[in-house]
Amino acid sequence: MQDMAKTFLHRATDYLEAEFRGIADGAVAAAGNLSPVDRLKQPNHVPIHATAKQLAPLLEVVVAMRPGALTPLRGHYCKAVNNLLKQEVTGAAKELVRQVTASAGAAGADAELSLKHADSVK
Repeated sequence: MQDMAKTFLHRATDYLEAEFRGIADGAVAAAGNLSPVDRLKQPNHVPIHATAKQLAPLLEVVVAMRPGALTPLRGHYCKAVNNLLKQEVTGAAKELVRQVTASAGAAGADAELSLKHADSVK
């Protein structure tokens, strides 16, 4: 019986790790394909929340059986969401810079629009 429990925990943990690593993949792909104007709109994270909600019962079982499993699983989830947020913010910042540059060029202004190193988005 203990072997079955260990096997279950191992497989469930591997499954959750893979799901958490890829939880934001669809949103990352969608963010990359947005039109420039849509990059400035609020992103839709409903699919991420729905996936997390579906995985919650399995996560609760795994944590109940092995409490130490929560920290690495949380790390995988946070890294995926952090990467998504970085991409969304970077895309929005680039679009804002493009729009400001275009409007300044259209107005004929010689305004300094370059970002300083401390202001840049990585």
